[in-house]
Amino acid sequence: MKAAVYETIKNEIELVNDIDKIIDNVMAENKRSNESNKIVLEIKKTKTEIEKLQSIRTTLFDDYLEQLLTEQEYLYAKNDYDKKEEKFKNRLDELFLEQSRFAEVYTHENKYLSAFRRFMDAQELSREMLTALVHSIELKSDKNIHINFKFKDAFEELRVHFRAQGIEVKPYE
Repeated sequence: MKAAVYETIKNEIELVNDIDKIIDNVMAENKRSNESNKIVLEIKKTKTEIEKLQSIRTTLFDDYLEQLLTEQEYLYAKNDYDKKEEKFKNRLDELFLEQSRFAEVYTHENKYLSAFRRFMDAQELSREMLTALVHSIELKSDKNIHINFKFKDAFEELRVHFRAQGIEVKPYE
């Protein structure tokens, strides 16, 4: 069983090597960079919109103080701008999450890739390797084993992301 587990882990390490090459190619073709740049650009635009709304609200208050607006007009307009600003702030939070997620999942920093990469040069199965990579091992009735690896969700998300770009990566086994 030890040999079978080690062989399966080595196969996953080879897969990680393949995925690292795919990431390098994607980055070289600027596909990832363009997507990341779109997020950065949208963050900048959203921040600019928030600043505009804050400036408008300040002007609005000044107009109210100068009695160019009634209290009712001021409160109505202020409420409208507050709602718009809240929408932009929510979108900004979403973009920051997306940016963070992008950096941790769709790059070499993916948890699955990083975990397996640590053992690239390992010549045999070790307790450290098992505890770092394996969530559980199931012995099936037909004497086959099934290994549930840690971070398989991060792997699957990366695989789905690549598939959306027309790049096939073998599924998690």
